[in-house]
Amino acid sequence: MAKRQHTTSTERMQKHRDTKKRDVTESDAAKRSVARGDAKKAKKAPDTDSRLQTSDSDAETQKKQISDKKIRARAEGEREREKTKALPDDIAEQMLQIWNAEVQNKLTKGQSARITPKRKQQMLERWQQDFQQDIRAWRYFCEVIGSSDFCLGKVAGKDWTIDLGWAVESSDHVAKILEGGFSGGSHPPKPPACDVPGLQQAWDAVLDAFQQKHSKASCRSWLANTVVTDLQDNTVIIRCPSAFACQWINQHYMADLTRWWRTATEGGAAVTSVKLITEGKA
Repeated sequence: MAKRQHTTSTERMQKHRDTKKRDVTESDAAKRSVARGDAKKAKKAPDTDSRLQTSDSDAETQKKQISDKKIRARAEGEREREKTKALPDDIAEQMLQIWNAEVQNKLTKGQSARITPKRKQQMLERWQQDFQQDIRAWRYFCEVIGSSDFCLGKVAGKDWTIDLGWAVESSDHVAKILEGGFSGGSHPPKPPACDVPGLQQAWDAVLDAFQQKHSKASCRSWLANTVVTDLQDNTVIIRCPSAFACQWINQHYMADLTRWWRTATEGGAAVTSVKLITEGKA
């Protein structure tokens, strides 16, 4: 039997509306499904992006810290290299003057040593590495050389004399000289010490004045092994190696020492008096 056909216009119209309505319903359902999926993705996306952003931020911070450390290290290296490029002219000249007075004048009287670029570089290295930027240590080093017959070429059969270039060539040369390798261990007395950094220059000025008035030998004889230990209420404390030395200095040199200390500290931490003590006593 043949399937019944919609023949009337009313039936055909109703079928068309039913089909269109079904298509729209299915389309809406599909859209809602897609929307729900997008919503779920949208909820997850911020967390993922946040983690990625945090990770990227941490990585950038770490890179920056590493970069900053490298920059600081490079800058520090540059500063150190700058220090070793050239010795300040005033220090170089001061070191040269001491060498000429203590050594060169005994080697070639009337002539002076000269600073070449190489010597200047080596002097800086010794100044920093071996003498701790202390001009007193350099002076004593020169005094040791100046008191060595071997260094001055006065030993029979030894055709050798020291020069400034050899003296500052290496730390090994400095060590050999200070160890007594060229003087049989016979060194001049060490210069008086100062444990108060702020008084170092004033003490040097006092010692210089002492040498000019009483001679360098007297200065080393009586002030060797003394130490400036403290400054209390404008009184400088100087420790002596023995009671006898303390008594002798107090009797023969106290007036001069007090005057020179006052002059050397004018305008600063003024010293108005000097107190001598012995080892182990305050």
